[in-house]
Parts: sequence; structure tokens; C-alpha cells
Amino acid sequence: MGRFIRRVVRANSGVLIEVMEKDTIRRNRVVAHIGTAHNGIEMRELFARAKEVVLDGQLVMDLGLEADQELRG
Repeated sequence: MGRFIRRVVRANSGVLIEVMEKDTIRRNRVVAHIGTAHNGIEMRELFARAKEVVLDGQLVMDLGLEADQELRG
């Protein structure tokens, strides 16, 4: 079903970034543990990596917008 990014704030060890998947029976399962962030820079890097995992395998719909812009010049 749908994938999403989960952020879990831990008391001592930072922030866990995980990619989750919603199951058909309303359960969430961990697809990938991306890492643990200890500051803002690490958080941005891990979110970018998690976004790649979430979008991996999704189909891209070609709307033909690039061809339309080429015609307009």
C-alpha cells in the first residue's frame, strides 16, 4: 500500500528515521531503518535518503509538459 517516513524522537539517542509501509489490515511495518540523526544536518540528509526509498519503484506519469514548452519556444 502506501509508504511514509516516520520520525521517532528518542530521549538520549537522537531521532530515528524509518520508512514505513501501511499494510492492508491497518498495520504499519518497517520497510527500512534509514538512520539516527543527532543534529539538523544529519536529519536533512536522512530525510533525503528516506524520500528516495519512499519514491523508489513508483511509476512516473508523463504529462507531456516538456514537449508543450518546446513548442511554445
